Amino acid sequence: MNEVLAYYRITPGSLSRNKFKGLTWNWKIYKNHLGMTTVQSVYRMCIFFLFNISIKYVSTRLTG
Repeated sequence: MNEVLAYYRITPGSLSRNKFKGLTWNWKIYKNHLGMTTVQSVYRMCIFFLFNISIKYVSTRLTG
C-alpha cells in the first residue's frame, strides 16, 4: 500500500517530544498553581507514572 493515510507533525520543543520538559512542567503545576508541598508533588507524580506504566503493561499483554 503506497497511499498516505495520515500525517504526523513533529514540533521541535513540544512537551510531548521532550519528556524531561514535560516532567518539569507538571512539577511547576503541582507546586506553583496547586500549592502542593514537595512530598505531595513527588507522591502525585509517582502515582501518575505507576498508573500509566500499569495501563501500558496490561494493554501490551492483552494485544501481544
